[in-house]
Amino acid sequence: AVLPQVFVKQEFGEFAVRPAGDSFDVDPVWYADNIVSTELPGLGRLNCHKSIVPLLEEVLAGFDRATIEVMEAGGFQGCWNPRQVRATGDLSRHSWGAAIDLGVLPDDAATAQRIIDGFTAHGFTWGGDWLVPDPVHFEYIGTSTG
Repeated sequence: AVLPQVFVKQEFGEFAVRPAGDSFDVDPVWYADNIVSTELPGLGRLNCHKSIVPLLEEVLAGFDRATIEVMEAGGFQGCWNPRQVRATGDLSRHSWGAAIDLGVLPDDAATAQRIIDGFTAHGFTWGGDWLVPDPVHFEYIGTSTG
């Protein structure tokens, strides 16, 4: 369901970390080389890994205006967020800017499925299928059907 950390590092780079409260600081050179800020429909302003942004643009281009409006209404919780996974202590894929969290997944099952299918078709896994579900989480794993 997720990309092993060794492959995450190969895909998105490796960086040194320093604890900083509940979070940590990442190598500023890695950050400057890899994390970009952009504005995307349905998600708003976000900071993500530079290789994820074109994929997100492709995902969003496949949605009709009504789906984008539902996503905008639900809010967006973020992409790049250097932190650990609460359950395991491992680095979250958000630490590489390779995962996004929507604010909510819509109550309308058809719209929710359109969003899930759009992301999974572009190489993202959906956290709603996990043993401990995280239905607003989408994480890049590198396989694409689209």
